Amino acid sequence: MKKLRKVLAVVMVLVLASMALAGCTTSEIELIDSLITTTNQLKSYEGTSTLEISFSGESSNEEVQEVLKELAVYLDGIKLVANQKAWSDEEGQKAKAAVDYELEIADTKANFSFWADVDASGDKPSMKIIFTVPELLLASLANGEYAGKYIVINYDNLFEEVDAFVDYSNVENIGKEIFDMIFDYIKSSAADLDLGMEVAVKKGTGTTSKGESATKYEVKLDDASFKKFMEAIINDVILQDKTLELFRDYMETSLSLVNYELLYQDLGGGIGEEFDQEAAIKEAMAEIDEGLAEVSKEFPEYRKAVSKVFEALKDAKILGEEGITSTYFINKDGCVVEQKHAIDIEIDFAQWQKAVLNLENIDLGAGKLENKVSLLPENDLYLEDDEVAENEEDIVDGKIKLGINYESSIYNINKEIDVEIPEITEENSIDLFAELAGILGSVIGGEIPSDTIVEPPVKDGINVILNGSYIEFPDVVPQIIDGRTLVPIRAISEEMGADVGYEHETRTVTIVDGDNEIVLKIGETTAYVNGEVYELDVPANVIEGRTMVPIRFVSEAMGAVVDWDGETKTVIIFKF
Repeated sequence: MKKLRKVLAVVMVLVLASMALAGCTTSEIELIDSLITTTNQLKSYEGTSTLEISFSGESSNEEVQEVLKELAVYLDGIKLVANQKAWSDEEGQKAKAAVDYELEIADTKANFSFWADVDASGDKPSMKIIFTVPELLLASLANGEYAGKYIVINYDNLFEEVDAFVDYSNVENIGKEIFDMIFDYIKSSAADLDLGMEVAVKKGTGTTSKGESATKYEVKLDDASFKKFMEAIINDVILQDKTLELFRDYMETSLSLVNYELLYQDLGGGIGEEFDQEAAIKEAMAEIDEGLAEVSKEFPEYRKAVSKVFEALKDAKILGEEGITSTYFINKDGCVVEQKHAIDIEIDFAQWQKAVLNLENIDLGAGKLENKVSLLPENDLYLEDDEVAENEEDIVDGKIKLGINYESSIYNINKEIDVEIPEITEENSIDLFAELAGILGSVIGGEIPSDTIVEPPVKDGINVILNGSYIEFPDVVPQIIDGRTLVPIRAISEEMGADVGYEHETRTVTIVDGDNEIVLKIGETTAYVNGEVYELDVPANVIEGRTMVPIRFVSEAMGAVVDWDGETKTVIIFKF
């Protein structure tokens, strides 16, 4: 069978990308201006959005048909309604938002909410994200620990960690500069884009669902025009030097917020020396420019490859007869107050399997791919790589129809709106950053999470604790040689979930842990991690018939964090 879910993943990416409007006619530029105005000028509003999905599929292949039936149970009839409120002050330094969601899926209903609270008016910014979890998910999350509680993502602690190195006083201006930079890029790219067709059409005056008179625009794409549109967006917008210039300007603008002198000193350099902030930024930008220049050289080949891909896919339909229709209503102030999108996806498996076969026979040029199909997500509905369909008999029949309808309207624009943020206490909430900081933050910082450290036992010799549990060494115990702790390799590796191999002729130890391969030779100070050479202070040795390796090197090579308690002679290891 050919790669069904791969195809679905690619199609969904293309459909989502199609929602980013760009064009070159007068109507299209007007519409883009209004979308930018809506984003840039709204200080407050209320709104309602509704997303509905329909799904059906059929195939004569029993295995595929079973999968399609399972998908239909969850996808067909999905409905998500969002009621939102948003407010920001005139200076754009404070903002609040609240959204209440109602979800219907597989005959199950769930309600949940989301809040955001941002305040950049003080010496340093404050930002909190708060949400609740749908009840149907509670049982599978932390053993129900989140039931009845708010989940909080508090960025304030993160800001505190870096506030000495960031100039918060200029954040507002930098934010506006970057915002304008991005939308200037969108508008100029749209103006330069020559599609040879009209994407957005002004339809005169219409009436919104709220009874407001507004100018109506319609975007209509069938399968062929959609592919043409996507190829143009990729080749004529994304894969252009203008995109690299946007990235460069963004980086240069953002770097101006960093206090390099303090950062440099914190890292142990430049204390008491005269520091040139401008030179530091210039040096950083030189490295960025060098990298972007290399990317730019490849753009011509990338564009050729994209054109070849779309040529190979021309007979593989993505959209059904209804295609994509988007309608926008723009009020007298130039804001998009209502929009409606209908997407009709229709996939014929046979067409797409033939298209993928065509891709395998195309020389894509830049970075020539050994197996083009392998770029797409793997799944269990496909032939193995050496079982690619070569004739009609191997092709699986079947079709799916996926309908996506989305409607959104906003009202009470720039009026007084009260957005209530829940009062958060230690009793009624769980702070995700606080929960994860003990693990992720500590690992990044090279420290052992405190809840994995247990009181070492009082006994002679070297102790080893892995993720809070003692490791027993029944025959040969850990030993210290030349200041380095060595342990029996098989015992420690297997405790950490790795596989160990030993080649007697070359006295070579090989440890495989997921994608990591560690190679050591008995008596030699040279080791290899994924082919990269490392020098050891102490080589692996054979002691009392057991192969002993330096525990810190091996553990860290497997992605673990290692600490040493000298008082109790305990090696403390933490590994996910």
